[in-house]
Amino acid sequence: DMSQGSSFASAFQSCSSLATIGSGVLLGTASSGVDFSYLFKNCGSLAALPAGLDLSKGDTFTSAFQSCGSLATIGTGVLLGTASTSVNFTKVFRATGITELPAGLDMSQGGTFQGAFQNCLSLTTIGTGVLLGTASSSVDFSYSFNGCSALTALPAGLDMSQGSSFFSAFESCSSLATIGTGVLLGTAASSVNFSSIFKSCTNLVTLPANLNLS
Repeated sequence: DMSQGSSFASAFQSCSSLATIGSGVLLGTASSGVDFSYLFKNCGSLAALPAGLDLSKGDTFTSAFQSCGSLATIGTGVLLGTASTSVNFTKVFRATGITELPAGLDMSQGGTFQGAFQNCLSLTTIGTGVLLGTASSSVDFSYSFNGCSALTALPAGLDMSQGSSFFSAFESCSSLATIGTGVLLGTAASSVNFSSIFKSCTNLVTLPANLNLS
């Protein structure tokens, strides 16, 4: 029970043999505005975030799981900053082994996703109902999926409407073939930066009818 913690910055960083987070582990659940920066960064043996892991009180996840190369699974019901506002998800899963963002993953309180999933080379799927910054405004999605070379599609209805910057967001996603119908990119913001958003997406063949980048 570490429920009273208010800062876990680098708490388990570079624990290279750490393979498992047990069920019912309590990290900062009795606090608010918890700093989870670099929490498990470089934990190269960590394989999964267990179902129901509650990190809901976090407001900073900078590089929390960055370079956890064996991290393949985000369990169902994992809570990331859902009880906070304008959460910093900069590089949260950068260069991990995650294969999908599970359906219903709630990161709606995010205010920045800069490099959040950058260079996740095994990431193939963004599940339906994934929430990215939908409860925030002027969200920074710069480099968010940059270099995710196995990502095949943006699913129908993906809501990134609150984004104000998509600089290089999907650059070098070389397997990205499909932008689903009803994908929302910056439609609730103004003066949106789309520079290099789909640069070097060499497998992308069609921009769907009514895609709104206005």
